[in-house]
Amino acid sequence: LWGKANTLVQIIAIASTLWTAFYALPFLVLVRKLSLILTIALTLISWFHYTWRETRRLGSEESRNPV
Repeated sequence: LWGKANTLVQIIAIASTLWTAFYALPFLVLVRKLSLILTIALTLISWFHYTWRETRRLGSEESRNPV
């Protein structure tokens, strides 16, 4: 879910960055700024979620298969 949301926000960030290069409308500048902030935030959330999920998964595999 977080990865999909991040991809959507990244697409919006790219499009708004390209548009503001030609049309520096205040609305587009705001969309660009917000989408870039959201991209960073969602990337960090996605990274944390993935790390937490995989750590739990690996921990449960080790408890089932001790060395």
